[in-house]
Amino acid sequence: MRNEKRPGGGLPHILLCFCPLLLVLAALYLIFGDDRQINLFFRAYRPEHPDLTFWVRLFTVWGNSCFYVLYGIIFLAGWRRADRKLLGLALAYALAQIAVSVFLLRILKIGIGRPRPQVDGPWRPLAAFNPSYQSMPSGHATEIIISCLPLAGCLKKYWFSACMGLLIAAMGFSRVYIDMHYASDVLAGAFTGLFGAWAVRRLHKNRRFQAATDRLCRWSEAKRP
Repeated sequence: MRNEKRPGGGLPHILLCFCPLLLVLAALYLIFGDDRQINLFFRAYRPEHPDLTFWVRLFTVWGNSCFYVLYGIIFLAGWRRADRKLLGLALAYALAQIAVSVFLLRILKIGIGRPRPQVDGPWRPLAAFNPSYQSMPSGHATEIIISCLPLAGCLKKYWFSACMGLLIAAMGFSRVYIDMHYASDVLAGAFTGLFGAWAVRRLHKNRRFQAATDRLCRWSEAKRP
């Protein structure tokens, strides 16, 4: 059996993806002290720097969507080539995003009930579906880590893993900068994202999943003219 690369593997590549975000968050805490002071600083900083704020908002809104398009392209490429590796990566990613970013993350957000930085008041666990009390964990941080780590694990190129790490750090910082999350929300989202990336890897290695992907590849080949 040929040796195939699996998404999400390789400790050096995981560290290259994950550590830049940790360094950014650590720097924010060292400079400003706590969550509230960090957000108060950027709340005053944003109106004075509208150009930077525009680009940060653009990135935070569309950054994760670009990965959805990328994985869609990977799926189509795998389908056209009947490539089990590409198809498996795209499908494992989609399932992990649905399970973690849609369901698990929503349960955590509602169960924790932390108010967003713009909202004053105590935490309100189980506060129905009020988005004002769904600050922790950060969904954007979770999603981008689930997107980046499997790619870094498959390519196993240090320069690429470092680039993914910079994107993850930029997304995490952007959520604090635009006052949608506290830094601790981003940290919680990062660890939730690590779990999601691990789920991609485990699913991709699962024999039943591989068998299902093989059947899909054979069906793709059979559909070709």
